[in-house]
Amino acid sequence: MINKTSALVIVVLCLLSVTPTHAQRRRQQAPRSSRVSADDSYLAAQRSIEAAIVNLERYVDSNPNAARAATARQQLDTLKSLSRAAVQPTWSTLNAGGSGMNNNLDTFAIYGRTYWRVTAIEATSEETRATIELRCSEDSSKCFLRPFDSYPLIIVDSAGEIYTMLKVGNMPTDVQSGRDNASQPVAVMVGGSRFTMDVVFAPLTRSASSGVVRYRRGMREEPAKITRVERR
Repeated sequence: MINKTSALVIVVLCLLSVTPTHAQRRRQQAPRSSRVSADDSYLAAQRSIEAAIVNLERYVDSNPNAARAATARQQLDTLKSLSRAAVQPTWSTLNAGGSGMNNNLDTFAIYGRTYWRVTAIEATSEETRATIELRCSEDSSKCFLRPFDSYPLIIVDSAGEIYTMLKVGNMPTDVQSGRDNASQPVAVMVGGSRFTMDVVFAPLTRSASSGVVRYRRGMREEPAKITRVERR
């Protein structure tokens, strides 16, 4: 005959056989934790590379003739090439497109979406040179944008500091110039086309390492991201 103690032991054993233990649940969740940990480790490594670049730049700037300066420059070049390979600039929407009148170019036109991105930022003590790439969506006949000489850009760094535009290069010859129905300047690109241009801004502070490029006057654009700064 089974006494009360034996019955309790049997019940507990049955529960343990069908209920996963805390350790088992942890083992089942381990792959997810491993994925998160791997992503975190990768991002931490990228931040370490950027931090090493900043520290080496400071060392070389402060000690150009030191015994380790030549080695530091070699390490700096290597780390910069690794950083460039890891960071791919993303496209942002400069103009969402739509329909509109254009007094100089078309009686009425449907415009596609215009995209832009910052492919390089070169900072010196005198100026900041941004290389900006623009493209017109492939599924449209043409796109338009507000030209930067009439609608200046600014850089806003991650700390909120603003850097004004000093000068801008010329648009390519295949980009048409005109005015919209409000007599405001526009530049029109052919569908599927793209081009790059250099825009010069005021010099960045030494602490600035990221930020965005946008119009000084908001034009409903999606700011183009700055993910790294190369200093000369």
